[in-house]
Amino acid sequence: MTATKKLGLAGLALVSLGASVAYYATVMTFQGHPISQEGLNYFVLAAVAAMTAVVLLSFWRSLNRSIQKIAQQLDQMRHTGEIGLVMTDATEDLESITRPMNELLTAMRNQLDQLRAENRELQIQSRIAAAEKNSPARCEKTSTGSSPTARWFA
Repeated sequence: MTATKKLGLAGLALVSLGASVAYYATVMTFQGHPISQEGLNYFVLAAVAAMTAVVLLSFWRSLNRSIQKIAQQLDQMRHTGEIGLVMTDATEDLESITRPMNELLTAMRNQLDQLRAENRELQIQSRIAAAEKNSPARCEKTSTGSSPTARWFA
């Protein structure tokens, strides 16, 4: 649920709270229990403050839960050494953060894959050079006009 929808629901809840206070005051007056203006003002103020606190607390908990999920996923990536995408439940609330983060993680993963491929190629070349260096007699038997790699495989 997006923040706009949540704020709309909170506004609806506050309007419902005001309507219920008005209904309470009307019912109490019809039953012969007069309500003082000062008491009603404090009651309405306390009810609106309590409702606002509950709405803000629920927003904060929802956002905090999503942030904790992101932190856990990043921590898991750090421990396992695997780079992946960060997934959240509230996609629209944290989209401005998770979208650039996922783009960065994708770029890092692609760069890491490229570096790993280059590392494998360099290891192969290093092994070939070490093998040529360790077997000079075999290299001398081959023709001198060919490349060192071709001489090693001959």
